Amino acid sequence: MIKTVKMKDLKFDPSLFIPMKTGRAIDHHFSSEGGIMRGTNYAIVGDPGVGKTTVMMDILADMHKAGKKVLFVSGEMNSIDMYGYVSRFPKFGDLPILFMGDYIEQDCLETLESILDQGWDAVLIDSMAEIVNAVVDSSKKYMSSKKAETDILNLFEKHNKGENSGKVNTCFLVIQQVTKQGNFAGSNRFKHMMTGMAHMKFSDGNRIFYFSKNRRGGIHDGRFFTLGQGGRVGWQGTIAMNEIE
Repeated sequence: MIKTVKMKDLKFDPSLFIPMKTGRAIDHHFSSEGGIMRGTNYAIVGDPGVGKTTVMMDILADMHKAGKKVLFVSGEMNSIDMYGYVSRFPKFGDLPILFMGDYIEQDCLETLESILDQGWDAVLIDSMAEIVNAVVDSSKKYMSSKKAETDILNLFEKHNKGENSGKVNTCFLVIQQVTKQGNFAGSNRFKHMMTGMAHMKFSDGNRIFYFSKNRRGGIHDGRFFTLGQGGRVGWQGTIAMNEIE
């Protein structure tokens, strides 16, 4: 029997609606409450070399400094690459990191399941495509990336709901690839699961961060940013969406 739901009849833990803040200007782009909300999912896309990984690691490091339990899952870099990265951004040095390449001889989905069960406030995935490939390459049961993506998304949804040992409603920040034509690469389910779609692009020599969709509200203008200001991302002024080229 199919049942409808009235939201007034549902009850959630109030902590689910307390924003996780970095203490910086970008907080007000993620939500009207001024921070990243628990149990949400954000896709991050952008121009090659614009700084997607750097920006998102910077946000993650600020959350970590604020006392949140965070995790970086890297499907693209190894520990040697990351060591060089941290030399330029020392604040990244204290982040817990799972290098998926270290587990390619094992079942990568089981590896991901195991570490996510610890219960994290926020998890950064870089990138979805590389994690999908790692899962396919490490397990004979996956004949296609579509099935692997489905199982990874099921895992995200499980932890969004707090179904882990810590009963933590995890937020996933997912760097995603785009096609050569600049179109979003990913299934419809991936798109529908995303609370927000963040973009980073070059415009007239500047770097700009903005959301094309965000169910949690927040500032709809773009925000200029720079890389490497004193070893961290520099957030600057805003620009109206209709002025972004």
